Amino acid sequence: MKRHKTISEQVFTTDLYKSFFPLTKVFELNGNMYIYDAKSHFLTEINEEQLAYILDRNLSKHNSMPIYISKLLDIGFFSQIGLSKITPPQEEINNIVCYEIENYFPRKFFLDITEECTLRCKYCFYTNEDEEKRRHTQNHMDEYTAYKAIDYYYARYACAVNKLPRNIFKNEQRMLPPNLSWWGGEPLLQFDLIKKTKSYFESLDWESLGISLLDVQYSIVSNFTIISDEIIDFIVDNAIYLTVSMDGDMPEHDKNRVFQDGSGSFDTVFRNLCYLIEKYPDYANKYVTLQSVLTDNIDGNKVVDFMNTTFNIDDRVKRKVANWSYGRQRITGEFIPGILLDVDSNCILNNFTNTMLCLRDKCEADLEVYISSNRELYYELLSLFVLEESINFDFPEIRDINSTFSCPIGSDTMFISRNGDIHCCCKTDQSFPLGNVNTGLDPGKIVQLYEKYFNKIEQQCTSCWAIRFCKICPAFTCYNGKIKLPETHECEYIRTLAVLSMCKYLILNIEFDELYEKVFIYFRKRKKEFRIDSQPFNIKIISHEKN
Repeated sequence: MKRHKTISEQVFTTDLYKSFFPLTKVFELNGNMYIYDAKSHFLTEINEEQLAYILDRNLSKHNSMPIYISKLLDIGFFSQIGLSKITPPQEEINNIVCYEIENYFPRKFFLDITEECTLRCKYCFYTNEDEEKRRHTQNHMDEYTAYKAIDYYYARYACAVNKLPRNIFKNEQRMLPPNLSWWGGEPLLQFDLIKKTKSYFESLDWESLGISLLDVQYSIVSNFTIISDEIIDFIVDNAIYLTVSMDGDMPEHDKNRVFQDGSGSFDTVFRNLCYLIEKYPDYANKYVTLQSVLTDNIDGNKVVDFMNTTFNIDDRVKRKVANWSYGRQRITGEFIPGILLDVDSNCILNNFTNTMLCLRDKCEADLEVYISSNRELYYELLSLFVLEESINFDFPEIRDINSTFSCPIGSDTMFISRNGDIHCCCKTDQSFPLGNVNTGLDPGKIVQLYEKYFNKIEQQCTSCWAIRFCKICPAFTCYNGKIKLPETHECEYIRTLAVLSMCKYLILNIEFDELYEKVFIYFRKRKKEFRIDSQPFNIKIISHEKN
């Protein structure tokens, strides 16, 4: 088994680079040193002598200094000061909001139809007694609000479609279907409303937009504690994507996912899930996703073993469900789940290298099948492809960041809460409403959210070398009506992941060059798919590209 040297930094790079070059990161991998510069998003190999020259700018004209490093210093690389500005100027925010509302496609639509739930999961945001926060209640979305929300979504969707030339929309339609997702609470408690809203959704004039009802997509996120034959038949007959929460076997699952009386819910959920799989195996294999939350008080290895063994997750042919995803527990107000903060970088790189060794000898066809069937590996390799697309290796230049660090707020995703308020995402704590379905989006409220968000980022992030790697999402940072950015230890975790990302790319590119070519051919062929699937859809840019 190949083992990597520790990712380390020389004493002088640790102390002096942090002090004098806040936007620069130096790291070592397999005996080679690399330097990354945030101002230019530039990564290159370097040695200690060259680093010394950069530190002592009085020697920057030394004859033995490589010309390219001398030129980089002359034009402002390896800056000794932080960035002066990383978000758009105040006077541009209004224009940004108007542009986003006008030009981005509404890709995701959620109805949060009830605050009632059959469970009181110990890690759920809504299991609390704080009257100022959302809690489990008997409050439900009424039909009028649901229909108004659907009308508003339809109007936004139709407006976006009509801005696209029909031939372009036809080509992109598979990635931009009309969609409706029911959330809660436990949405199946409002099954009648689900049926009514589906019927109303389909009664709208989709045909005039060139859309068949067969193109519409529906989804439900459920704890699956309440089912009936009617519910199951409805879900299956309408090809509704179903996400079911299950945290492993009984001992692990029942530590957190409990009923109101404190009793475990595993028996009920597992029985209902098995019934669905046995009755409709083809549906389950295509439309059902299981998701698990790994908390500090459960054994993650047992969860993984149970889910893999019970549902044949790793067997592409015999698997019983379409997918299984898992994530770490996240507490409201916490940016990075605490359980993730202890990172063994060397173990991660060793595991990555061993995976690449397993892939190295696969032919292109087998490699594509393997990557496509392994969700975690797919997204890991995709992230390296995205990194290569964005980072500079040759002919770098200073580039302003000037980023919103966000999806187009209120335009890309529409999350409608029980009372009809519009929110930016299903991840938000709903303390920053952006409008209401009766009056539509309020651009002024979106501007206010951006302003608060940008002010916090400017205060905390202008001297961070990992700023281009950080996925600072406003939905995660909204906390009780305020913006809360990551704590220092969470930022260190983000920076560690940034280094690991660059290391993985270098390992793949340098040590597995033939595999690198095959992997990146795979992703280049699918560039359109993952771009649209994972990124907001800009109507103006796409129309210009196609024409």
